[in-house]
Amino acid sequence: MDGTIAYSVIGAALLAVCMSAVRAVRLYRTVTCGRNVLPAGKKFHRIKLFLIRGIPSSTGTFFDKTTPAVLHSVLVLSFILMAADFILTLTAQVIPAIHGGGLSAALANANAALAAAAIPAAAIFILRRLSGRVSRFNALSGKQKCDAYTILILEILSAGTFLTYHFSRGYWGLAHYTLMAFFLLYITFSKHLHIFSALPYMIMSAGEKAFSPPGVPAVTAAIDTMKGRTTETTAQDMIMGARDCSDLPGTCIAASLACTECGRCDQACPVNMLPGQQLSPRNIMASVRIASMDGKCAKHLYPHYVTHTEAFSCISCGACAQACPIGIDPLAVLLEIRRYATLEEGSAPAEYVRAGQATVSSGNPWGFTGEET
Repeated sequence: MDGTIAYSVIGAALLAVCMSAVRAVRLYRTVTCGRNVLPAGKKFHRIKLFLIRGIPSSTGTFFDKTTPAVLHSVLVLSFILMAADFILTLTAQVIPAIHGGGLSAALANANAALAAAAIPAAAIFILRRLSGRVSRFNALSGKQKCDAYTILILEILSAGTFLTYHFSRGYWGLAHYTLMAFFLLYITFSKHLHIFSALPYMIMSAGEKAFSPPGVPAVTAAIDTMKGRTTETTAQDMIMGARDCSDLPGTCIAASLACTECGRCDQACPVNMLPGQQLSPRNIMASVRIASMDGKCAKHLYPHYVTHTEAFSCISCGACAQACPIGIDPLAVLLEIRRYATLEEGSAPAEYVRAGQATVSSGNPWGFTGEET
């Protein structure tokens, strides 16, 4: 790489790194605005559980359809290797000793092979989306569809410029590395952020039991107060459930950033299949991400981003969590919103109120007495 290309790469890279660092800090603050950001449990134990349980479970769901999974894996691996080459090239401008050698040659050859495979893979995915044959893509908004096409086109351009530079050199390196700087920066603003955020989320959530909602701290504090036990925070200082993103567990916010918006949860949701229903697990997680990134001056998560109808349409079957390749559970968000609507607002649907009253008086939600059961 000659001096002109080197300086251009360094300039573009430094700009991308600075902007990405600012974005990374904002994303970190977004996750940490939730409560209980790091769930109780040893970090190494969670990593162990992720390796033993998380990866096999995720792989099994992801490779449910082999051909798209293989093509997707090619695209991801190609992007990761091109990003590694970008970082290595940038570092070599500062520390020339690390450039060249067997490792660089092996990385370049592997990059070229994957780039050659990534171009047709991305083209197939573009045609697949344009065909409209995958129903879960049809429900995406115009912005979501545009984001997906942008990523696929950037993948084709990045792979194409890398191959051209790999075999002919010249100024194609300037085009490729400038494009990679933009690509890396763009990903932090798109739904494809899951390339970086999915792994930390899966480790954070490893070991958590499925469909086992946490208790309500305000209720626990109220009971402790009634029984004369000392508590650090009084029940009056707490909100039961969640109205804003800051009331949600940190894992829920991390899940929204890790969501791939693939739509498998929508396909599995029995309520989403019914005509006229508004519930979409994919949109629930997208709403949490948008609300959390909008900041404190934005409207409340409930009922502006997630409506009362959406919260209480869910039948709590857990099909969405089982269908998700990375184990995201939209029910955890909806449960916290339901708690707020029921315990803080008193706006639960009439059938919920009747079921609760019957459970208190008769021990079952139908109100049957001992003789009737």
